[in-house]
Amino acid sequence: MEFNNDVLNNIQVEYRNLLAELQTVIGEPSFGFSTALKLIDEVKLFWLKRLNLIEFEIERWSSSRECLLLSGAMYLDVENFEHYPFVLIGDYHVVEEPLIKFEGFFRNSNDTFKDSYTLNLFKEAYYDTFKIARDYPTSIHILPVKDLYNQNNSKLELFDTFYWKFVSSILNTDLKSGSEFLANYSSLSDIENGLDDYVLDNLVFTDIMDSKLNLEERCEKYRSQYPQLANLSNIRVFQFATYSFVTQALDILLTSVSSGFTPYIRNDITFRYFLLLKDTFVEDEKIRIMVEKTIIIFIMYNTISLEKLIKYNFNDLYEKVKEGQLLKRISERLSMSNITVLDGEVEKIGKMIHEELRNIIEIN
Repeated sequence: MEFNNDVLNNIQVEYRNLLAELQTVIGEPSFGFSTALKLIDEVKLFWLKRLNLIEFEIERWSSSRECLLLSGAMYLDVENFEHYPFVLIGDYHVVEEPLIKFEGFFRNSNDTFKDSYTLNLFKEAYYDTFKIARDYPTSIHILPVKDLYNQNNSKLELFDTFYWKFVSSILNTDLKSGSEFLANYSSLSDIENGLDDYVLDNLVFTDIMDSKLNLEERCEKYRSQYPQLANLSNIRVFQFATYSFVTQALDILLTSVSSGFTPYIRNDITFRYFLLLKDTFVEDEKIRIMVEKTIIIFIMYNTISLEKLIKYNFNDLYEKVKEGQLLKRISERLSMSNITVLDGEVEKIGKMIHEELRNIIEIN
């Protein structure tokens, strides 16, 4: 089982060797935030030295392949077999470098997120990344995709501007800053009354059951999961949560448009915000096709039982599906059946996915 790009495959081997060297550091009882930052710096330096080479290799051949990028997740979670559904669709599968994602938590002078939960999450991300680089170096690649395509220094300013345009659009007003927002809205009921049912249904913070709660209850529930937010008012929790999810969805869209990769989203909340933002961009045909693929992948993830996949040895499954062109076959059938993905019809799409996958592997 070999992925046919020796340069990228060799970089994965080099990265595996680096992670193996860092294993002793991660396992030290004194491992803390300062040590984690030094480790992140080593990882960043590793990728920086290879960035131009990776960019050249990907641009040279990726346009002719269906490339999937794990999006909206800190890491893949191989221990819980998440690598199985990840490879069902697409030709090339990439996990955005997980360890660098933690830099913002650790380097920020604000200690809000410097707690044992974040540190343990970093360790989990390390071990998951090491497993991928060690056990699946030719089927799943770890790459610093955002460093390749999102090198815009004004990115935070772009996020801020877009966020307030989004809030203004859903509240049918014109807001440009947090101070304007707080001056105009003193309670969550004021916000709730200004939202249409579709937006309110999808403006969830913790899980999809949030849609059954009012905004006050959603914020209380969200705050209970993050003690770091204990001192914030509910309206500030609303602002924090929506900013986090909206900018994450925007980042996914921008990275995908820049790279040509299709986002592989499996998280319900991330997917809902992705859908809330999609209407802003789908007039562009290239983006519309990317969004449709993402929706098909999300339906596939939520309708194919993991138990039916893990009965296979992973390498055997990968060999069976890598030539199957499952996404292309599903898209062609949808087109022949005049089914527009953006219009819904989840049940029909799910049925087609099952039928096409059944032509490749036994899933009954």
